[in-house]
Amino acid sequence: MSTTALPKYCRWHPSGTGVQIRYPGFRSTTVTPTEVITTLAELERRAADGNFTLPTKKALRGTTLREAAADHLHRLETVGGKQGRAYKQSGLKAARRDHRPWLGTQVVDDPKPVGPGGVPFADMRLAALPVDAIDLYLEARAAKAPRAAVNEAQSFRNTLLLAQRRGEQFDPRLLTLVVKRQKPAKRRPLTWDELHVLASWTQEYIRRLWLLGGTLGCRISELLQADETWLDLNAKPRATFTVPWWARKGNHAEGDDLVIHLLAEEVVLFREQLVARGRPSTLLFPRLQGGDWRHNHFWEDVVAPSRRKAAAAYRDQHGLADGAWTPYEWPLLSREGRPVLDDDGQPVIRGFQPHDLRRGTATVLKQVGVPSNVVAARLGHADDGWLVDTTYATTPDEAVLAHLDAIDRAGGIGARLKAVGGTS
Repeated sequence: MSTTALPKYCRWHPSGTGVQIRYPGFRSTTVTPTEVITTLAELERRAADGNFTLPTKKALRGTTLREAAADHLHRLETVGGKQGRAYKQSGLKAARRDHRPWLGTQVVDDPKPVGPGGVPFADMRLAALPVDAIDLYLEARAAKAPRAAVNEAQSFRNTLLLAQRRGEQFDPRLLTLVVKRQKPAKRRPLTWDELHVLASWTQEYIRRLWLLGGTLGCRISELLQADETWLDLNAKPRATFTVPWWARKGNHAEGDDLVIHLLAEEVVLFREQLVARGRPSTLLFPRLQGGDWRHNHFWEDVVAPSRRKAAAAYRDQHGLADGAWTPYEWPLLSREGRPVLDDDGQPVIRGFQPHDLRRGTATVLKQVGVPSNVVAARLGHADDGWLVDTTYATTPDEAVLAHLDAIDRAGGIGARLKAVGGTS
């Protein structure tokens, strides 16, 4: 490169080691002649953003999608996701599976995660990622494996968002690529009797979580966060369990707490739980060793073993073979009715999930004669305020209390179910 060919702000370094760039606002930097144009463009972009730090060699070279995906996985392992907790090995295994097309390790007959000319997306620099080609790949992937496509699209977006925070550039339209989620299959909640069977196979210090979750209608995250301050067993006219606004799902205004009036049998269960909860704690449902639950620990220590034992007892009682359907566990079947296998060739098992408690609450309360609008109020349904504002325009609490009184007079949920002839 001759002296006259050097762009503005550039000169040959006196030592002859390269080209010196003195861009306004930045420290002087020396690059090779082949890096001049790329460096000037990056300095111009950073100056427009008010960022006057010099770019690294890696930033100038351009990060590939594979490198960005690996960086995102490393962050999940060390820092974690939106919950701010580092992923365990089970979570990392699932995350790596969702990142496979972006790491270039996925083996798929059709479609393949490649762009124009058959170049894998993983080998492309972020700035060169083709929006249309990736969009077509996700569409084709969704046609063959809808759930996997949703997870891969989410991992792709999260990878790009992290890269963006690292100062990387790419086509902003890439962040708009989504896969439409399929309407989830309608799940069958546990009946009243099935719920009590599940609780009977759960550790004593935590089993009342299932029983209370089956009538309160709270989300499992709310119950696992609950502490003694949420509970007022001496409130009038009824004892209450209050979910504070900050613990509720969604964007609730400060002070928009959910107050749940308790049935007499729920009060009894809470009193028992205060005694049975293991080591001293302010939490209502702490771990046996004390402290709060992490999602994966709760699943591995409580959910999985409880439903496995309940399913085994159900099969034994009904003379069923191993792996047969039960209300607690069942094999996932393909559209053709064949068992779906995981990466290790083992059948994929589905079954009871904690959120089924919320579905079960709505079912059992309707079975004992509580109107849908009263059930919605107890569950804290949002509906943009329409349900509560129109149906409960004046006296929502009075309607709820009247129905709770009727259940108590009948002798509780179980007795009321028998009285109305509902299935249990």
